[in-house]
Amino acid sequence: STSTRRVTPGRSRGAKHGGESEADAQQEGRRTSESLLCGEVLHAVFSHLDTPALCRAMCVCRAWRSHARDERLWMWMYLRHGSGLPRPQQLPSSWRADYCEQLRLRANWLSGRCLVTRLSGHKEAVNCFSSCGDIVVSGADDNDLRVWDLERDPDDACTKVLSGHTGKVLCCCIVRGMVVSGGEDKAVMVWDLKTGALRGQMRQHTSAVLCMVTDGRRYVYTGGADYELCKWSVDSLQCEGIMRKHRSPILCMCLGCDEGYVVTGSRDRDACVWNTSNAPTAACTHTLTGHDAAVTCVHAS
Repeated sequence: STSTRRVTPGRSRGAKHGGESEADAQQEGRRTSESLLCGEVLHAVFSHLDTPALCRAMCVCRAWRSHARDERLWMWMYLRHGSGLPRPQQLPSSWRADYCEQLRLRANWLSGRCLVTRLSGHKEAVNCFSSCGDIVVSGADDNDLRVWDLERDPDDACTKVLSGHTGKVLCCCIVRGMVVSGGEDKAVMVWDLKTGALRGQMRQHTSAVLCMVTDGRRYVYTGGADYELCKWSVDSLQCEGIMRKHRSPILCMCLGCDEGYVVTGSRDRDACVWNTSNAPTAACTHTLTGHDAAVTCVHAS
């Protein structure tokens, strides 16, 4: 008997296999390209983007979104590119959320979208303040610190009065649920923010404590009218380092960009950069000269 075979137009088996091989090769090439742009390489590329560009990169694909949400990247954005933003006084739970919140607050401030609230209670001039969320702590010439809750009515916003200094309160900061203050009485005091109880009093300066800054985790740095920079541990309530270089009172300070670095400004017209990681043997790594008068503010970015 005779059989008839029906022939259907289309690619031959060889052509089909060739097409599959070509598609596989293209897919493998895409995988290779994606792998090259992953991990530290992609992190390095993203670190050069500004905030809008980084947000757009998050919309490209899931892999890019995952890398763009890396907390290390947003910490870098905050510390390196957040010029004009306040440095966090304690370690944020999310660098990305904190950075975006600070950008939003700055935009609101610059555009006038803000509500002004007056907090009254101090009997003398207010010299310093520090904030953490809705909590603000202020120090004044009346020797007291006051704790304010911004969620409450302005007339009832003061929740605690911290009394203990025997001179004007000149500087303060909030770190890990504690208030640290320095004053004209040469003392550095540590208070419990929740209860208002005095946890300890630290003494090393031989003159007024003029300024302070904290890394938000363990250490507080203070500058005094005795020309000294001191490093304090809020865990042990002990001075872990005394650094000397300035020839006049230290008037201002800030954290450096790298961990353990502090920048100070003095009435001697110099700014000094310190690596405090090796305290108590830490030393000044750079002395910045050129001002014709006292250095009253410093900022590192």
